[in-house]
Amino acid sequence: MPSLDALDHIGDERNGGHVLVVDDNPDDRKLLRRILESAQHRVVEASGGAEAIDKITDDLPRLVVLDLMMPDVDGFAVLEHLKRDRITREIPIVVVTAKDLGKDDRARLQQRTEALLQKGLFDQQQLLTDVTAALARIAVGGP
Repeated sequence: MPSLDALDHIGDERNGGHVLVVDDNPDDRKLLRRILESAQHRVVEASGGAEAIDKITDDLPRLVVLDLMMPDVDGFAVLEHLKRDRITREIPIVVVTAKDLGKDDRARLQQRTEALLQKGLFDQQQLLTDVTAALARIAVGGP
């Protein structure tokens, strides 16, 4: 399993030491938690967008892993909330979604997120590999 050591370099002194995983699917949250915790990173979970916004306000994460399709406040609304606020706009966001994205949504997300990963197109190991690669790209500041 690839290392997530690169995640140590994300953020700065103002950011918290945890990764916030936002997904209404408990199995997906568990999967993402497992990979992040295996690399010794503290994970906080939110089961919906409103809960995520509350948790981010209470304790800034160093990274947000965000699902787009949630029943209460969707990931697009969470993303807009974070990017609108000067305190949270610099928090890196990795979107992991099962949503079939149109050209406009994809372009909008690529401008506002560090990585966009599609659920359901690969098995669990491939998803974990892609999440790891996205985190490594964030740490080195490149595509």
